[in-house]
Amino acid sequence: DNGLSKKSVADCLQTRPMDYRHKLVKICGKLSSAKMHEIDQALRIVFELKRLKKSAELYSEIYSEDKDLKELTETAATGWPE
Repeated sequence: DNGLSKKSVADCLQTRPMDYRHKLVKICGKLSSAKMHEIDQALRIVFELKRLKKSAELYSEIYSEDKDLKELTETAATGWPE
């Protein structure tokens, strides 16, 4: 029902930017609004995870180099349940 002759998938973990004006030769098929919504939701999750990972890596780098931040974090965590 999407106009494609073969079964296809949208791999939301393998994304890269592209300029559709130069890369797309012709439209081969069409997705329903519901399917596009599913893909949009999956991409939002993937990009949020990438943003969180980048943030955690940056904090880890700063934390390992900043004695005051390390002390402040350890002081704040004292007494918290394991």
